[in-house]
Amino acid sequence: MNFIKSALAFKSRLTRFNEEQPLGKLSLTIVILLDIFLLSVVFVGLDAHTAQLSSVREYFPHECRQALIEDRWSNANKLDRLQSIVLNDYNNYLHRDSFFDEDKLAKMHPDCKKYFQSVKAIAENQSLKNMFIERQSLERKRSNWRTRHNIGKDVYDTQLLEKIADNNSKSGKSVTESMREISTEYEKINARLTTISSKISNAQLVKDFFEQFGPSNSSKRDNLISDLKRYKVFYALKELCWQFLFLLPIFAGALFWHIRSTNKKLPTQTLFSAHLLTIASIPILFKIVELVLDLIPNTFFRALFKLLEKLHIIALWHYLLIVVALFVAILIVYLIQKKFFNKQRVYEKRLIAGKCWFCGKKLPPKSRHCPFCGKNQMRQCSHCQSDTFLGGSCCINCGK
Repeated sequence: MNFIKSALAFKSRLTRFNEEQPLGKLSLTIVILLDIFLLSVVFVGLDAHTAQLSSVREYFPHECRQALIEDRWSNANKLDRLQSIVLNDYNNYLHRDSFFDEDKLAKMHPDCKKYFQSVKAIAENQSLKNMFIERQSLERKRSNWRTRHNIGKDVYDTQLLEKIADNNSKSGKSVTESMREISTEYEKINARLTTISSKISNAQLVKDFFEQFGPSNSSKRDNLISDLKRYKVFYALKELCWQFLFLLPIFAGALFWHIRSTNKKLPTQTLFSAHLLTIASIPILFKIVELVLDLIPNTFFRALFKLLEKLHIIALWHYLLIVVALFVAILIVYLIQKKFFNKQRVYEKRLIAGKCWFCGKKLPPKSRHCPFCGKNQMRQCSHCQSDTFLGGSCCINCGK
């Protein structure tokens, strides 16, 4: 009961400067804008605070997963995939993040760290790096020449049909020569590309890399998957604790400030501390909801929920959530109704509004009986025996 009374008093403090002076519309607008700004700062700060942890993606980068777990590398594409990582910094020169930063390497799984250190050794070999750059350039040229070849072939086919229809056409010769030139250049590019690819593949650093990080055997792959799953659960728990470590000091500080300002009757501080306390509570509530709806079933007790799914009784968890939510809602509504919307409270509100205590309709001035339901609006005071309003808790004559 005291909790509900305190909650309503807290709600009143959000919109009132003090008991006698409610906030004006302009002041309330400024306070709401401040709330929006502070809430944004809290969420941005929460993200920045969480980013200090080694995420699952940082622990086991996507490129490493493709090579060591997903076996996406093959003899046909391994040079292309290696080239994209070796030239990552070269192609993204404005991008501040690099696979080879020591801080990033320190956060990685040991196998991923070795993987990127090996690629880094290749990228730091200037001769090899230049060959990769040339190979990349040749691939782009080949793509352009292939496009020109396809366009020229379409033109050639069109003019060939025209020549068949009109034997006097002389434009076919120039198109034929152009096609021959394109094909010759295309073959030169292909030959150079084959040569440079062969040189890269035969380089000792590259050979060692492919030998060390070739297709994983099943036992090693299973161990890596197990490590990844374990870290995912560990990270979710660590992230939750880390985020509460950021949020709880804000909440505790706001709560202390609010209690202190309330006790000392400092209206300005009470108003702003109440809003700060509300703002600090919102992300905490979100995290609790996330814990119940996502982290518990999908991370922390995944094996249990897998068993429930296997037994086709996963509905039990959702039934439990529904029952708990209903129980909490019913309890809150019951307490509110019993404490703040009981009969006496309803009668008092109707008396203040000049309405009948029984039917709630507006009464004419000085009416002792309701003209709609006929109920008497007066009662006899137990102390002075005088008539007083039935909805009032005190007598209008003796005050008792």
